[in-house]
Amino acid sequence: MDYRTYFQEMHTPFLKGKAAIVTGGDGEIGIATAKAMLELGADVVLSAEQESAGIAFLQERLNDHGSGRLVLYRETLSSEETAKRLIMTAVEQFGHLNILVNNFDCCDESFITESDSVQWDTVFDSSVKIAYYLSKFAADEFIKNRYGKIVSVTSFFGKSGQIATGVSYAASKSAMFGFSKMLAKQLGEYGVTVNSVAVGLMDSQKKLVEDNLHLLPQKRGARPEEIAIPIVYLSSKFSDYITGYCMDVNGGLYLD
Repeated sequence: MDYRTYFQEMHTPFLKGKAAIVTGGDGEIGIATAKAMLELGADVVLSAEQESAGIAFLQERLNDHGSGRLVLYRETLSSEETAKRLIMTAVEQFGHLNILVNNFDCCDESFITESDSVQWDTVFDSSVKIAYYLSKFAADEFIKNRYGKIVSVTSFFGKSGQIATGVSYAASKSAMFGFSKMLAKQLGEYGVTVNSVAVGLMDSQKKLVEDNLHLLPQKRGARPEEIAIPIVYLSSKFSDYITGYCMDVNGGLYLD
């Protein structure tokens, strides 16, 4: 291997020719991830229900030389059918699909005795179940092409009880770890890698960061781009032999 050439490629649009789906475009992680992928040459379908300044900025990137194409998917991801339509939107728009980023966040901080099955189902349906649907239909394309990348954004709340949250939220995040590991086993022979990124506290969560500053070695939360970078890495050829892995990106909040 020519290592010099290999690492020099990191300074090029190394996602050029790749087609990606990024969900959670209404949030800062989804927007930052889509922005990074566009700048690196990927074509991106961003699932986002609402207009925002971040999305307006991404649309402006379309005018920049070398940027990938951006397609917005506005339908709420609420069923198997809507998930399949999202996958097919990418295939129809770009001719193929290479990358799926499952990025969902439905928070519930209810104490166990105050929670109910409706809340539990809402959290799981809007995160774990939709990730399952999307991964299922994306896998059809990946297996056909003998290549694919699935990256699921989860949380340290699924690993640690250091900071209190709702049991449904913690359970849903924990479920994504097992889901990703088994999917990695099933799809490995088809050239598909499946990994997850466990996020700590975001800098935008001012009150939560302030209340738990003693747990943060770097005394701050994460910036969106600091989450997007590892997602992009796990979506690229530079991580072709990494699968079934959960990357902790939490600034030392939780050490596994």
